[in-house]
Amino acid sequence: MSKINIKKAIGRAFALFAGALFLVASHAQLVSAAATRQSLAVPMYQYPTIGTFWSDVIGSASAHLPFVIVDDANGTFVSADPNYTAQINTNTAAGVRSIGYVHDDYQARTFTDVYHDIDNWYVQYPGISGIFIDLVKNGTAADRCHLALLSEHVKVNHPNDLLILNFGSNVSPDYEPYGDIFLNAENDYTTLSTLWTVGFPGFEDNPAYENRFWQIAHTTTSGNYAAALSMMRSRNAGWIYITDDTMPNPYDTTASYWSTEVNDVNTGLPASAIPNRGIAALPAGCQDLTPTAAAPTVTTTARKTTTNSNVTFSNGSSLYAVDPGTKASFVLPAGVTLASASGGTNWTCNTGTNTCTYGTTVAASGTSAVLGASFDAGCSYTGGNVAGTLTNFAGNTSSFSVALTKPADCALADTGLSTGASTGIAAALAVTAFVVYRKRRNIHYRLHGFARR
Repeated sequence: MSKINIKKAIGRAFALFAGALFLVASHAQLVSAAATRQSLAVPMYQYPTIGTFWSDVIGSASAHLPFVIVDDANGTFVSADPNYTAQINTNTAAGVRSIGYVHDDYQARTFTDVYHDIDNWYVQYPGISGIFIDLVKNGTAADRCHLALLSEHVKVNHPNDLLILNFGSNVSPDYEPYGDIFLNAENDYTTLSTLWTVGFPGFEDNPAYENRFWQIAHTTTSGNYAAALSMMRSRNAGWIYITDDTMPNPYDTTASYWSTEVNDVNTGLPASAIPNRGIAALPAGCQDLTPTAAAPTVTTTARKTTTNSNVTFSNGSSLYAVDPGTKASFVLPAGVTLASASGGTNWTCNTGTNTCTYGTTVAASGTSAVLGASFDAGCSYTGGNVAGTLTNFAGNTSSFSVALTKPADCALADTGLSTGASTGIAAALAVTAFVVYRKRRNIHYRLHGFARR
């Protein structure tokens, strides 16, 4: 849903038509659920100072309009445009959230390029409060991984912000963990009314998810407006937009019946109803972090050994960066403490919770800086390794261990010797004890008149 060109519109229509044929061919038994609450959400693909589209929408509908999509150069701009900055500030003052537009070309763009566009929105326009990723699809495991990691990136760095994914047609529940709102129907009224149907029963028609779905009908005449509104309610769409604006860009002028739409679509879904799915674990195999604990060095002091372990982890993906927040946590055997964790570059450790957190990104196929962790084993330690768990921000885990050494001098603990006494000191103490014994024996003999032999 960029400044839509005919090629992409045809692609959308073809995908919708193919999906409808599949559903008919499979004789799917589909049951729709009607949305009980709705609110407006509008893609604003017009320059802020051209025409009255922005002032019409923000000025008359702010109470009915929790968010709008802001599109500066399809999300590929280099620097901020003062007019967009001013418009975003106006939106915020009116209580409307501005969501920055990026496109993914059905996951054909490189992950790095989309990742950069997301970051650039926040750098250039810090007033936004979410990201809209256009042109995405239900696809392969790699396609899902691509979107899951983009979702993670938004939620790691902007946990309170909104993430919208535009499939333009039906959305598989496989993608439910990786977006807050899904645009699951976007086309002209005629196409939507004749071809669209629920593609994933139990998900798209689940009443509990009415605030997760957004539908748009453009090229909708005033005569079809009421039918379009009723149709979207019957299809469980909590967020809607209907317009008689037409291709090639149906989101650049005000609908002729806009004031009616504002009145009909009331504040049933206010800003407080905007969902936040949060972080979800990545799909299996999407990103594997491989920890490595280098051969430790062990130092021995009195009744204690200290194991100095250097731990790193590698990003097994050649495509995707690992976001900050990867955490190493340690479960210690009895008698063992995390003596120190100086960490090293980009590591921050807490010996109170036995955890260390990595504060920066690990590039694709990259390796983290070394984590230096030292473990003290005392005489109460009887055996076992330190169990380490590496957890990335999305919750995926890998395990590793650190071998420990039991102190060798713990048998002296009950002799009354000073801790760490050397063999030489122990021998000297034994000699001293023997000399005292001989002197006491001689005194005994003299007192009792015995001759000492």
